Amino acid sequence: MEIEWIKINKLITGKATEQEKSEIARWANVSKARQKFLKDTIDFYSREEEIDISYRDIQKAWGKVNPKIVVRRKFLRRAASVAASLALIAFSVLSYNRFFDSKDTIPHISPGETKARLVLADGRDFGLDSKTRKLPKNFAIKSAVQGNKTSLVIDVKGRTNERSQEYNEILVPRYAEYQINLEDGTKVWLNSETKLRFPLVFGDKERTVYVSGEAYFQVAHNANKPFIVNIDDNTKVKVLGTEFNIRTYEEGNSLSTLISGSIEFIHKGATRIINPGENCSINNATGEIVVSEADTMRVVAWKNGEFVFRNETLESIINELSRWYKVDVSYENEEIKQTRFYIYFDRSNGFEELIYKLNQTGRIKYRYINKKIVIS
Repeated sequence: MEIEWIKINKLITGKATEQEKSEIARWANVSKARQKFLKDTIDFYSREEEIDISYRDIQKAWGKVNPKIVVRRKFLRRAASVAASLALIAFSVLSYNRFFDSKDTIPHISPGETKARLVLADGRDFGLDSKTRKLPKNFAIKSAVQGNKTSLVIDVKGRTNERSQEYNEILVPRYAEYQINLEDGTKVWLNSETKLRFPLVFGDKERTVYVSGEAYFQVAHNANKPFIVNIDDNTKVKVLGTEFNIRTYEEGNSLSTLISGSIEFIHKGATRIINPGENCSINNATGEIVVSEADTMRVVAWKNGEFVFRNETLESIINELSRWYKVDVSYENEEIKQTRFYIYFDRSNGFEELIYKLNQTGRIKYRYINKKIVIS
């Protein structure tokens, strides 16, 4: 479920209907992460210009979003002021910039799709998409429903009759995603520009795969056979059964984030135990393992069909989106690249919707020229 920014604006300014308030409450109460995202966004935009709104309306609105929280009147007065900034800067329906006529100036730019390529150990190559009908006997494609999203899954569980430990590859191109269920019951979500090497059947002592790009693992528990993800020649993650995300897009950098359970992060023989809600990476200067607090909502957003950006630069946001949308973006100056935003966005929407949201903040303008979006 995605919540429209205009509804947040109407909630804060006291103009939301009872139905809209209920929709926001349902969206926010799905997780503490969403509640925190709203509050963090308010804090971020509180530095901007303020507008006058009703204290009583804000008190009632936030009570709708989370009725269990009892907040003192002094705090809510401050929240009203801060929330006003959010309404003005991030979520309000602003008059369109003169730089363009309407959001329809940019044609619809479709999101990525569910597809990949399967390359077997013997060299045979198969395309995996909605039209795929023929696969080797040890594989099957099925539809998987997650929330309101249906995606294709390559499934090898229970279909192997060979003790073959030769490695196959599944490659997800740019502007795509895919999911694979391994023979032990482990599920792996693969983001765009990701490669996973895996055997049809794991060995007797351990379950080993290799990954580059970005992947989310939901590992089937097996106390007698650890699951090992090799990130590069010097780094790997070892688990028994857990959920975690691995990202290796940035050259020379990898980021492992634990969602539940526990993992061992191993680099050149050194080992660190990682707890839920923590990131683990390598300091390139010292070679040491670095553990930090994770923004789990941001990390797993792609797997849940969302984009979440907290206080991130426009350049980093566009770079991330360019793996999912086939779009050409340029900037009229270097300074605009460093403009920071808080944005929540559904991955199933078109790219033009995101540009429209960014424009609503009043911080950017854009033009669409010769199939290129120029931001200033």
